[in-house]
Amino acid sequence: LDRDVDAVTPLCTQLTYEGLIDEILGIEKGAVAIPKRAFEDEETRERKAREAEANLPEEQRGKMPVRARAHKAGEIAMRPKLSVTIQWHPFLLNPDMPPNGIDRTAYLIKKFGSEARVRRIYGAIGEAGESVEIEFAFDRIRRTPNSILSHKLIRYASERIAPDSLVEDIFAAYFIKGLDIGDIPVLMDLAAHHGLNLDALEEYLESDLDADTVYEENARAHRLGINGVPAFNFNGGMVISGAQEPEVLVRVMDAASATGDAL
Repeated sequence: LDRDVDAVTPLCTQLTYEGLIDEILGIEKGAVAIPKRAFEDEETRERKAREAEANLPEEQRGKMPVRARAHKAGEIAMRPKLSVTIQWHPFLLNPDMPPNGIDRTAYLIKKFGSEARVRRIYGAIGEAGESVEIEFAFDRIRRTPNSILSHKLIRYASERIAPDSLVEDIFAAYFIKGLDIGDIPVLMDLAAHHGLNLDALEEYLESDLDADTVYEENARAHRLGINGVPAFNFNGGMVISGAQEPEVLVRVMDAASATGDAL
């Protein structure tokens, strides 16, 4: 930020601008190394994206658009000697959402003020999605769901399988297909493709079991300073928010692994 525009923010952090650049990108001998991929043409990026996909577990390959998969594989591929375990934690954007959700149009107008602003915001998100080959279909979404049951499903699955591909299916069901991911039949249909015991799962989703745990983990996220998603929490302490390039995440991974704890 330019100090002429925002005179306060620079006074609220101990980091100087140079310190911030060093923290995220790294300064060596007075210079910042810009990743080569920033200068690569589209064909080269596509090729490397497909090569990076080979670093993902077999069950996750082909689940995401090429560029999105490359981002996910990239930071792990850059540090092959690190033992990395990915865990999914709940974050509730709308903790007071009614159990059956609410009409999406009414919700968005209440949140953003006008349909014009809603179109502007989601238009920008749609363009960002296209840049990584994700075709968001916000017009298909009729209701903003209560996501508690989705978080319960992920928690249930995490104790039995590697849940990454299921999580991707939940995202796709909502953002691309416009399905209600707060609806048990929808979640059961998604779970059916991942080898889970459907009878036990249905009983679990219909119960109140672990609902309090989801709210507790959401509260913990806020205590860590997380106010939106995506957010990445390394080793339970280092947190970085927002969609990030693999190179940025790698630097945080390096810092977290330097503490001596397993990542």
